[in-house]
Amino acid sequence: MNKIIVLGLTILFVSCKTIEIQEKNAFRDSKYNYELYEKYIDRSDISEEDKKQLYNILHDLVKTDKKEIIKNETITVNRDFFKPNDSITLEYFEFVPENYKKSGFFFLGNGSTILRVFDDLEKLARATQTKIYVLNYRGYGKSEGEPSFKTVFSDNQHFLNFVQKKQGKINVAIGYSLGTVSATYLSADNKIPELILLAPISNAKETVAVIKKRQTRGIGIVLRPFIKLKMPDYLSDLSNNDKIKSYKGKVIIMHAKDDETLPYAMGVSVYNNVTSPDKEFISLEGGGHKAPFDQANWNTIIERLR
Repeated sequence: MNKIIVLGLTILFVSCKTIEIQEKNAFRDSKYNYELYEKYIDRSDISEEDKKQLYNILHDLVKTDKKEIIKNETITVNRDFFKPNDSITLEYFEFVPENYKKSGFFFLGNGSTILRVFDDLEKLARATQTKIYVLNYRGYGKSEGEPSFKTVFSDNQHFLNFVQKKQGKINVAIGYSLGTVSATYLSADNKIPELILLAPISNAKETVAVIKKRQTRGIGIVLRPFIKLKMPDYLSDLSNNDKIKSYKGKVIIMHAKDDETLPYAMGVSVYNNVTSPDKEFISLEGGGHKAPFDQANWNTIIERLR
């Protein structure tokens, strides 16, 4: 039996090749899926009145190009489009509370959509009197093109310039998961005063290690030292750890200890590289990768923004 196991491992070892990580796995698109979200609403435990409102929002977002998604006595949510260049159109949102006092950006995570954070951002905008902008990356929602780190930073900068022309100063940038890279880079390059990173990624090297560990569970542990994962140079250079060293504003980082998507150590690593003296690390005991959106934790973010 031992000989069979050794033979099997030898065959696996010989067949091991360098695996190249494709960008589509690290930064995949997220078009609207009407049927999927309709089923999600159907299965939810909310009231029939709330379900009706969500159905209306879903319909307006996906089936129309309507600009005013919500309007009531406390908040307006608008959807619009802008062109970072002459060849592409990107979709964006504005969560506008009545009598807002400041403005901020929220950057989505990998493969996410505005529908996943709609209620959270609506609550955040109202409770903190902050006008919140959300840009759908290329390939997200109704934004044209394909998502890529070759274009995302340029698109983010064009969007900031676009917003500042009509809005003025941006006070805070919030990023979740992969969106923390966009938040950090834009904030450092443009001196946005406040930066909030939720379940952040640290750098490409540590991300590759996580992917490698995930793909070699079980008996694959034996082969782990012999498997090489590589990525294009422009991806391997991405680093929240390095970029945040040049940021001098207020930093808040929140991460759950049981996060298996982007491990807790990544959040700690980013925090340890913050050079600004105005920084805070909020450690969560549980909740996984989506822990920042648990009601109590989201309320903590609201308190900090107030």
